[in-house]
Amino acid sequence: MSEFSAKAYFLAGAAACAAVAAPPAKAQYAQPQASDPPAQAQRTIDVNLPLTLRDVYIGDIAARTTTGGEVIGVDAKRFRDLIGPRVNDSARAELEARIAAANPLISLAALQVPGIEVAFDSANLSLSVSISPEIARAQELALSPNIIDSPNKNTVLPAAFAGGMNFFVSKAFVHQDKLNPTREGAKPTTVGIDGFLNVGGIDGAYLFHQWTYNGGRDARLTRGNITLIHDDWRNAIRYAAGDVDPFALPLQGATPLGGVAITRAFAELQPTRNVRPAGRTSFTLDRDAIVEVEVNGVITRTIQLSAGTYNLRDLPFTEGLNEVRLLIQDEAGRREIASFSRSFTTTLLEEGINEFSFAVGFPRFPTGKGFRYGDNPQFSGFFRQGVTQSVTLGINAQADRHTQVAGGEALLATTLGTFRMEASASTSRAGEGFAAAFGWIKSFSLLDQLGEVEAIWDHRSRDFSVLNDGSVGQDIKNDVAFRYRQALPGRVFANAAFGYTDRRVGRDRTRWSGGLSRSFGKLNVSVLYEGEDEQFRGVDHRVFFNLSFRFGSRDGINARYETGSDRYRVEYERSLTNSVGSLGFRAGLSGADGERGFQGEVDYITNRAELGGRFDLFDDTVSGGRVRQTTLRAATAIGFADGAVAVGRPYRDGFAIVERHKTLAESSVKVAVGGAGEVYARVDALGPALVTTNRPYQRNLVTVDVENLPTGYDLGAGVFEVFPGSGSGFRLTVGSDAASTVMGVLVDTEGQPVSLIVGTLKSIDRPGDPPIPLFTNRAGRFAATGLKPGRYKLAIGSDEDTGLEIVIPNDSAGLVNVGKVQMSGANK
Repeated sequence: MSEFSAKAYFLAGAAACAAVAAPPAKAQYAQPQASDPPAQAQRTIDVNLPLTLRDVYIGDIAARTTTGGEVIGVDAKRFRDLIGPRVNDSARAELEARIAAANPLISLAALQVPGIEVAFDSANLSLSVSISPEIARAQELALSPNIIDSPNKNTVLPAAFAGGMNFFVSKAFVHQDKLNPTREGAKPTTVGIDGFLNVGGIDGAYLFHQWTYNGGRDARLTRGNITLIHDDWRNAIRYAAGDVDPFALPLQGATPLGGVAITRAFAELQPTRNVRPAGRTSFTLDRDAIVEVEVNGVITRTIQLSAGTYNLRDLPFTEGLNEVRLLIQDEAGRREIASFSRSFTTTLLEEGINEFSFAVGFPRFPTGKGFRYGDNPQFSGFFRQGVTQSVTLGINAQADRHTQVAGGEALLATTLGTFRMEASASTSRAGEGFAAAFGWIKSFSLLDQLGEVEAIWDHRSRDFSVLNDGSVGQDIKNDVAFRYRQALPGRVFANAAFGYTDRRVGRDRTRWSGGLSRSFGKLNVSVLYEGEDEQFRGVDHRVFFNLSFRFGSRDGINARYETGSDRYRVEYERSLTNSVGSLGFRAGLSGADGERGFQGEVDYITNRAELGGRFDLFDDTVSGGRVRQTTLRAATAIGFADGAVAVGRPYRDGFAIVERHKTLAESSVKVAVGGAGEVYARVDALGPALVTTNRPYQRNLVTVDVENLPTGYDLGAGVFEVFPGSGSGFRLTVGSDAASTVMGVLVDTEGQPVSLIVGTLKSIDRPGDPPIPLFTNRAGRFAATGLKPGRYKLAIGSDEDTGLEIVIPNDSAGLVNVGKVQMSGANK
């Protein structure tokens, strides 16, 4: 049943019940009067009605109706919010003027703005609106998702104070090393730690930290990155302090800094949004029509549209030039074709969109005992702007006390392909230098199959310098690369590549390759040829053969052979799932000229940890070397959020602590991530479950399944929707005090069923709680869910003082049968 149909049936039932209960409750069930009372005016009822536009549901609107089915008025502001954006400026201004005079309801007659018709559909209990094409505003029609995901009223937000740590432990044992016996025995234990601390929830601050402990004689704890960040996710801006990694363009030098950075990070903070120009066109339909959208010869969408003007956007384009056709067939059978071309590249920005990254600090260099910070402060930054749908421009700069670099870039999408041009100049102790890079990418169709070609050229002068480059001059003079990919009929894919590096000091190098791959159902076969010509060393050729065969979703065989060295590897694999109790393994044989070996690996997932082990055997038949080694590893995590603590498997970007309410103490709770499916964790005797949240700044689902659920227990939907930040913790409780379902039969003073009435149960002990709806069927049976223990007052229709009281016992959790409830007020 559609959402609109369900709403209509529900509202029809509610109105029918309200009509029966409309007279005062005492008059309805009192003894007959000596004479009929005088006629009274019809009473009014406040209801929510579905609002439809051309028979399409667009939202609910509050309305006041009479018991006779006449609409007195509707919520004026709600009507403006639903219909205003769909009409042009003049019609909207007229609508605003009429709504301004309404307070707060407006009659249907007052809404009849020229070009707008509003009618009440008494059969479906809904309001229908029609808008003439002359005043209709162009509608945005997106063919692929392009939204900024955000929480709604039912979404759970992160805890205001949360933190967690992942622990990774490994221990190696060398059983035999014939050439170096001193290595034999147990090796030092290694422990890796990474964690976060979040204060302030989704809009607060996140502290990320990393540590490594290496045991043995020189045991030490080494600090990794420690970074404090704040995400302005609504504007896609990240502020960071501590150990930061500046984003660098191809002609820039990059190294981690100890400092501060500000970055516009669409991919991390608005992952569901597309900031690349994905196409936009407008068209007008004079009649209702079926529209097929064809991109590069493939129909990507078929849509039933009403008459009106539409802005078609977010077309599913591929890199390069795209051919688009709209196949339109209206209700009269007339067929039209509109066609146009669009260029697209993943590096272009939508018009008006910009990206940037700026960082300042001291360079961080690795050392044998960890790292050290330099004493030469650095600045690194870039800014890019989408100028039009086809042009993106950018500037960049880097500097320290010894080296300064500045440059610019331009991206241009044309019918000949997409071009990228970069230029940069530097000044340093080596002198003044320059560099340039040129890229081109083009998509096309060959034999009705898509293909793509890409070329890159990079040139650097001898004295061009980048930050943290210790060389006196540039060794690489020119670097050229060419790549070609092509789909062929029969599910065959071909690729070819060529590269050339021209050096000033080192050896020049030329590389080329070509390959084919083919899928035969569960069998995939590929062959790749590679050649290389290095100055003074000559030409080298080799061919790689790859074969994989899948027995099912988890099991398969992989084989690989390389000519020249006669290197081979054959392995059997059973992949690991994400479910508790999953067992995965891999076993393989490998070898080459004078070498042979065996590798075996096994992984197992428990409710609180992930365990694994690896065994390696290596024989060198030339030197007589033999190595036998086993490595064991384990990983677990601990987290806290809103006062709750849990231990579980390692999380990724954040976690949720799932605990059961005291009313479910005897029930087993299984938890799945991302919807019902694999059991990620269980709430057991050791306490709450710890489950990962995988996608920051997107709504995630945590699904629970309660075994041995008490009869009548109101668990709700069994799904929590959470919206995590970069490092967030949630505390989720399965079940609640409001878990009881009350059932009974409502009878009048003569013991007859009270049929088809609408009522509510209002808490006497907690007056602030919202009333719980209650309905009776024709036999007078009623049921209400989501009740907490305590006393409730039964209200019928507008009569809130029936004198009837229902009690939910303190120890109840599930079904409560109160038997017959008599209108005289007696509970039985």
